[in-house]
Amino acid sequence: FVLGAGASRASGIRTGEELMREWHGYLSNKGPTYIKNAAEELALGQDDYLPLFQDGYRLKNDDYFTLFDLRFAGMPNVAYAYLEKEMEEKYPSYGYFPLAMLLTHTQNRLVITTNFDSLLEDSLYTYTFKHPLVVGHESLASYIGNDTRHPVIAKIHRDLLFRPLNRKEDMDKLANEWEKPLCNALSKYIPIVIGYAGGD
Repeated sequence: FVLGAGASRASGIRTGEELMREWHGYLSNKGPTYIKNAAEELALGQDDYLPLFQDGYRLKNDDYFTLFDLRFAGMPNVAYAYLEKEMEEKYPSYGYFPLAMLLTHTQNRLVITTNFDSLLEDSLYTYTFKHPLVVGHESLASYIGNDTRHPVIAKIHRDLLFRPLNRKEDMDKLANEWEKPLCNALSKYIPIVIGYAGGD
C-alpha cells in the first residue's frame, strides 16, 4: 500500500491543501515585505513565489513546499513543532481498521508512506496487538525487505521524530538509500494508492 496525507484526514490531521491555505493566509496577512524577506533568506526568485500571491491564483499541490518554506523561513524548530502539534492526540479513524487487518492477516505486509504520523502503527497496536517494523529513516531502508512476519511501514520522508523531510529541496530526489529497497519491493507488489495526490 502507498499512503498519502488523505489517508489521515478522517483522523483529524489536515491535508496538505488545507495547510497550504492556512500558510497562504498567514503570509498574505504579513504582507509583501515579509514575504520578500523570507524569499530572500531562502534564495527564492520572484518567479518562484510572487505568482502564488496574485489575485485569482489557484493553489496547486506543488505550491505546498514553497509555502512551507516561506511560512517557516529561518525557523526550522518552529516548523517541526508545528507538525508535531498538528499530529498530537490524533487517533486512527475507522478506515485504518481494515488496513490493519489486511497487513496482519494476508501476505500484503508493506506500506510505503510519505506521512509522518503514527496512525498506522497505533491502529496495528490497537486492533491487532501486532508490532510493525517502522522504517522511519533512510539509513534503515534496507530493512524493509527483511521481515516476513510483521507489517512493515516505510516512511520515505522520515518519521515525525527524525527531522521529517518537508522542504522542496528534500523532494527533488528521494534519498539514495531508498532506491534499491523500493525497486525490489515494487518488483514484487502491485501498489494500491490511498489518499495520495502526488504533489511530492
